[in-house]
Amino acid sequence: MIPREILKKNQQIEIRTNRIVIGFICASISGVLLSGCVTTNRPSTKATSINSADAQSTRIIGNSGSLIPPEIPINDKAGRGGWLVVTLELEDGSSFPAIIDTGCPGILLDKSLQPALGKQLHPFKIWTMFGQQDSGLYATPKLYLSGTQLIAGQYVATYDFSKSSPMRKAGIKGIIGMDCLVNYCVQLDFQKGKMRFLRPEQVVITELGSSFDLKSSSNGRGSFETELLAIHHTGLLGGTNRDLIIDTGYNNDGAVDDGVIKGHYLTRLIHFFIPFRNLRIGRCVWDGEEYTNLRIGTGWNVIGLRFLARHLVTFDFPQGKLYLKKVSSGPP
Repeated sequence: MIPREILKKNQQIEIRTNRIVIGFICASISGVLLSGCVTTNRPSTKATSINSADAQSTRIIGNSGSLIPPEIPINDKAGRGGWLVVTLELEDGSSFPAIIDTGCPGILLDKSLQPALGKQLHPFKIWTMFGQQDSGLYATPKLYLSGTQLIAGQYVATYDFSKSSPMRKAGIKGIIGMDCLVNYCVQLDFQKGKMRFLRPEQVVITELGSSFDLKSSSNGRGSFETELLAIHHTGLLGGTNRDLIIDTGYNNDGAVDDGVIKGHYLTRLIHFFIPFRNLRIGRCVWDGEEYTNLRIGTGWNVIGLRFLARHLVTFDFPQGKLYLKKVSSGPP
């Protein structure tokens, strides 16, 4: 769904960790393998709802009980310049840290885990700012979160996470993307430090704040094209683009299209000379609410994890809804 490239920034919050440009191969209903890749920042105006019969069916699966992971702690750095990280487990009992990323189409596992993945099904390339990597497609292994097997797509891809210094230092060996997340209603309660997988009867929409329809927005440049998880709304600083990407793997508050920012001359000047340093914006009004102390990138229209962490966030993927309930104006 959402191939991205990893862009290495300076350190900590200055990292676009989720922008992995993948020749990612998915299985269609007919069993035909399809490939897609992207190297762009800007969405076009084409968009479709992510709500589907397949997504609706996972609602029923979720009712069975055992397939819903328990409530787990949110790591301290999530939304504070760090990734939203969980511990995944393999069937052999080994475990490793993985990022929850709505900006990634599927599951990426570190190359060091290849012995546990069995036979490679298809070779392909992954492109990043470090150059291209030889990668491979494998059947999805059994993956567990707090002892509960996750529902995921048929395939995973491998990636050498050691090529990214921040990921190597954090011990990251996986990314959980949309082909897994789309099966769940996921709530991020940064105030209480909890990540919850909700059952249908637990979704009380009157208590969840503002509602937004989730959609997939086409995004391409040149011969590459992909789809990004988005809502129909202007960006954090306005503008005319109303395809606003929602990306939990992007560690800043967000980014805006080129030309949107007016004024803020000093921070723009610093950003011009030090491109990896994001803009410091003191205040903005978004969706009728005021927010302060923002860190904003440029070149695409997106809300990232640092902004989401100012809210109680509920991704009801089976119903195609995002709910945001503001908790604080400033960062957590």
